[in-house]
Amino acid sequence: MDKINQELKKDNMINKSKIWSMEETNQLLLSVNNKKSYEKIALEHNRTHSSILAKVISFIIYPKYENEQDIKKLSAEYRIKDTLLYLYIKNMKNISDNIYRDWSMEETNKLLISVNNKKSYEKIALEHNRTHSSILAKVISFIIYPKYENELDIQRLASEYRIKNTLVEIYIKKMNIFKSDIKIKKKRLFRIMDE
Repeated sequence: MDKINQELKKDNMINKSKIWSMEETNQLLLSVNNKKSYEKIALEHNRTHSSILAKVISFIIYPKYENEQDIKKLSAEYRIKDTLLYLYIKNMKNISDNIYRDWSMEETNKLLISVNNKKSYEKIALEHNRTHSSILAKVISFIIYPKYENELDIQRLASEYRIKNTLVEIYIKKMNIFKSDIKIKKKRLFRIMDE
């Protein structure tokens, strides 16, 4: 497994933080049903071994999971260590608790360190018990947007932080609209106060 990931990194083939298309997800389902090794699937999809496992667990196994007794059976069926499967499933259950929870300063600092260390967004999401989308939104709003305001290029920032250019543009447009709405509301408030 490590040798394969090293080769992928060397060839610069890993699709870090690339969103799974429906076609790619269907290919994954076929490969898993055909009992291909996760290493081979990772090579076919140009993704890391851990990314493949995360997708298999979240998309295929988790919907089948009902209780802890299922772990051993699902572990054997999908050839994933039961301890790893248990941790992923436990984490996925915790994610729902964090969906609308505000980010603490400590959690934000932990995110900054992880991003600076070039951790994958999937791993960061697992560490924070948050969704992949939540992590991307926080990175764009807290790290990329302030740099963008300082006249830095969106394409360069998207590339530097391994996030699709279009996704960064969409978030930045939303943030600009929000910011201009606040300015308009402040002007109205001051006008009312002056009257």
